[in-house]
Parts: sequence; structure tokens; C-alpha cells
Amino acid sequence: MPLPTPGEPAVEVIVQLAASAGGARALRTVEERTRLRLERLHPDTVDPELAKFATTRVARSSVESVIDLLMACAGVEAAYVKPGDALP
Repeated sequence: MPLPTPGEPAVEVIVQLAASAGGARALRTVEERTRLRLERLHPDTVDPELAKFATTRVARSSVESVIDLLMACAGVEAAYVKPGDALP
């Protein structure tokens, strides 16, 4: 999946790996299958719940197909667009 080109709107997609997915190995497997670059959302955590979350940035025009692709991967429990910041 190509990264957004300069000037093209991008969105952040959050990926939640299943608890049984196997950590770093599962993350690499998802990256290989989807050709996305995923980064840990909480890279220094020792909390197993927080360690399940990763993020990637994709072109707004391809977000639906990226989410479909991620959800088709074994070990991915959820994939969604990060909600925008909002005032309280």
C-alpha cells in the first residue's frame, strides 16, 4: 500500500492485534501481508494490553481498502481510523 504523496490528505489507522497473536512476530506478519509499515502505539510499554496496539498512516483515498485488508489478516482484532481531536 503506498504512503500518501506530499499534499495528499492522510489519516491515521489504529490496529489492534489479538491477544493470542504473538506480539512482534504478529506485527511483522501483518506488515508483510499488507505491505504497510506499522509502528507500535506504545513502544516502551510492558502492559500486554497496550502492547497490542499499532498505528500506520495511509492516504485518505485508500483508508477503506486498507482497513478491509487489515481485518482480513489473522491476528488482527480491529482496525479503525483514529478519531480526530475534538474540543470538550
